[in-house]
Amino acid sequence: MKPTVRLVLKTSITEGAIPFAASNPLRVIPPLFISSGVAGALSMVFDCKSKAPHGGIFALLVGAVSNPLMYIIALIAGTFIGAFLLMISLNLGKKKEN
Repeated sequence: MKPTVRLVLKTSITEGAIPFAASNPLRVIPPLFISSGVAGALSMVFDCKSKAPHGGIFALLVGAVSNPLMYIIALIAGTFIGAFLLMISLNLGKKKEN
């Protein structure tokens, strides 16, 4: 993996997902929708409020997020769910193609 891709992934810059989604949209986009929805729903349940419209981890660093611990938990939960669903979705695609 290229260093620039690693930086993008670590900083929650979502534009880094575009090439992956464009390469296989039917298998990549639905897991991303689901995991983003779970993370967003959890952050609302945990009453996390962000003063930055989109800041990801940077919003935490500058103190723009209320309830930061639960915000991180929502972010981690969404990340793991997304990774799990992507693995399933992409592996199902490989089995059908072979």
